[in-house]
Amino acid sequence: AFMPAPRDVRASLDAAQSRRRWRARRMQALRGWEARREARARAIEEAADRAEATRASNAPRSARRPARRWSRQLCLHEWLVSLPASMAHRWKVAPRPVGPRCVLVSRRAHHVDLYDMRDRHLGTFRARLPERTVLDVVLCAEGADRNDAEGSEGPRAWLCDVLCWHGRVLLDCTASLRHFWLESRMEECRLDADATRALDVPSRPCDQHDVAELRLATLPWTHADVLGVQTALERAQDGLVFVHVESRYEPGMRTPLVLRWKDEGCSPYAKDTDANGMDADACVVVLRVDERGNVRADGTKTNVLAVVDEPSKWCPGRMREEAMDEGERRGTSMRNKAKEALVRFVVHELVWKEGQVVQAKLEPIEKAGKGRKRADDMTKVIFQYNLRHDPITRHQLLEASAQVEVEEEWSEDEMCMEPENSLDGKSDTSQSSPGDSTSDATLGREGTHVPGALYSP
Repeated sequence: AFMPAPRDVRASLDAAQSRRRWRARRMQALRGWEARREARARAIEEAADRAEATRASNAPRSARRPARRWSRQLCLHEWLVSLPASMAHRWKVAPRPVGPRCVLVSRRAHHVDLYDMRDRHLGTFRARLPERTVLDVVLCAEGADRNDAEGSEGPRAWLCDVLCWHGRVLLDCTASLRHFWLESRMEECRLDADATRALDVPSRPCDQHDVAELRLATLPWTHADVLGVQTALERAQDGLVFVHVESRYEPGMRTPLVLRWKDEGCSPYAKDTDANGMDADACVVVLRVDERGNVRADGTKTNVLAVVDEPSKWCPGRMREEAMDEGERRGTSMRNKAKEALVRFVVHELVWKEGQVVQAKLEPIEKAGKGRKRADDMTKVIFQYNLRHDPITRHQLLEASAQVEVEEEWSEDEMCMEPENSLDGKSDTSQSSPGDSTSDATLGREGTHVPGALYSP
């Protein structure tokens, strides 16, 4: 066989080695060029983001993009100042746990974020909920819920209502449908969790050691009849919540179809006090004071409760005319000046009718804290005043829930009976039916209360 000379073999080996070295240097140069190109593109993007942030910060407030405020997604309630009609069939009741009201947002599966009423992020937790889910919850700290079993660890979120479930918006649905939807879907999540635990399927390998687990429980909604109200009173920790069965969820709006009630027997925070621990017998409320000294409650523009003597003392800054004059001198706009302030008042006397204050004697104490974003609404002012003078008791709640059942029975009997004086097809309207004799007793707190014979504790 032909054997090449040693010189030729050495030359071919040197040529192959030089080619390999050339390819390695070329690949290294290409990788360095790509890295420099990516770094240059990243620097351009960061410079564009900084320029955009600078333009946004220098832009006027009206042109800036508003931040996402989850507190505006919650529906605001009113307070029970008069007993509603048809309480047993048209209203639902649930015991309210102790804790702040929050918004639970699930942006990805098995991870949820909590935001309070001040738009503060309370943390990220692990929970078996689908993504794109928004719930109205009450957060109970560890050990704050007396219904917790021994050995339970971690916070608990009581699910009050559902706004969106897995991308499906439920705002226009009735309260009955939303509560049924929430209970059924949570039961499916529990069954899924039990099946996963029984099959010993490992969970997603996420950072579970850094994220705490959030226990979820649905609020026990029942019809506001005698049994439902009694059960809710036994389990109440911070009063009761009433909701109309046909009410829609209105984000950011205060609705009279969601009511709260509490007393000293079922809530440790029945009477509101100030930060200094002022006497609970004095009714302390937070109201709005404008630049002219008019005192109003939250959500009202026409009903002026009182007028303070020195509005410049309570309203931040100076009067509007002085602020505008200073703005004209400096050549700047003073439109963003705060024109209202939140001030704490002591209510000495209050006269109200049909949910509106007719006469009030108020005494200003101090400005509210910076963390306070809203004033008290009219129903809370009336409720806190009545809680110290003429409150709605448990007995009256049970009487109202029992009276509806009796009225329903009488109405069915009257539908089966023929009128006695019906000679020409007309009934005698001078004789009142048993249902009409008690109709005035359930409509308001100003009228006569329901007689005690309808319910005997």
